[in-house]
Amino acid sequence: MANTGKQANPGFAPTIHSFRHGAWLTSHSAHLRALCDALATGGLCISLVVTLAACGSSTGKHATTPTAFPTLAATFATHTIFLGDNPNPSEGELVALNAQTGSMRWSFPMGATYSTPALGAGNIYMAAQDSYAYAINATTGKLVWRFSRPQRVDGYPTLAAGVVYYTSDDGSVNALDAASGRPLWSYHTPNPTDHLYSAPFVANGLIYFGVGGFDDGLYALGASTGKLRWNTALPADAANGDAIVANGLVYVGAQDGALYALDASTGKLRWNYQTDGGLNAGATIVNDVAYVGSTDGTLYALDATTGKLRWRYTTGDAISGYDAPSVFEGVVYIGSDDDHLYALDATTGKLRWKFLASDKVRSSPVVVDDVVFFASDDGSCYALAASDGSLRWQVSLRGAVETSPIAD
Repeated sequence: MANTGKQANPGFAPTIHSFRHGAWLTSHSAHLRALCDALATGGLCISLVVTLAACGSSTGKHATTPTAFPTLAATFATHTIFLGDNPNPSEGELVALNAQTGSMRWSFPMGATYSTPALGAGNIYMAAQDSYAYAINATTGKLVWRFSRPQRVDGYPTLAAGVVYYTSDDGSVNALDAASGRPLWSYHTPNPTDHLYSAPFVANGLIYFGVGGFDDGLYALGASTGKLRWNTALPADAANGDAIVANGLVYVGAQDGALYALDASTGKLRWNYQTDGGLNAGATIVNDVAYVGSTDGTLYALDATTGKLRWRYTTGDAISGYDAPSVFEGVVYIGSDDDHLYALDATTGKLRWKFLASDKVRSSPVVVDDVVFFASDDGSCYALAASDGSLRWQVSLRGAVETSPIAD
């Protein structure tokens, strides 16, 4: 989940209600205010939630719009949903779907991808296990540039101030000029066997990321220089959860089941909250509440300042996705391995509705003008009414969906 890395096209002007980066902040934070200033679109309300999400098999061709379902407004035809799918373990693609119907606008082939894309400056930024980071024109689907690393690239890209940041499985964090792909700097953790799966988060001139492997912990680097500011040791696989910064704290989830909150300037631990499972994803921070899902099947709402529990809601199976929950206009959306997407009241945790998908739901949704877009493990993609969860369209991609969608 970092700057969550998902920056909307500066040619548009959406209102950002929440970001995942998974986790995403409310626009009250200084970082998101700066991000919102950089965003532009024609007045859409967009909730971007950055994410690794796993999905299963595919049914083949893209489905057409089911005529039995209510049709979305024609204005949705001008907007696009972007996400990746994997037709086989070594082959992936980035697809662009018509938001009104789910029909495919274009697809771009690449290696298998477990990276939620980032959007900005008219491009989609994506990383793949063919060891390339890509910039693809969001309108045409044509390659703008690509940059290679010696090892596969598992982490999500993050876009901030004209720079795209991404992590690689050789223990490196890389900064590239977003327009040209020109390398700006690269930082290597002390051990080349370290695993970096998460998206970096950029705030207050620093870039934050988690590390799994020999050097488990959280790192902070200078965003413009790549020089180490601090690092704090944490239990194993802290890298599984994207870091996010709010209110002077940086939050990261770990496989020991704890959400950790550290001082964003010094790395000193402020508090941690222990769940009964593991945390594959980071948290989403909105209105001083941290929302995080655990493999114990429970969504937790914690006081973001103190770490005290406000409420919790237990689903029918594990919450095992790699993206933080999505929060939009007072509703928290979370998927579960029980094949449901849940919509919960963000203040009370009360169930608003739940939708039964055709497989596990491990992607985090994106919400655009009161329509919820998400994917399930079998490669099915859905558009639901945010008000009641009713289905608007459903399509099948060529392969397993291992990412969360974003929207322009």
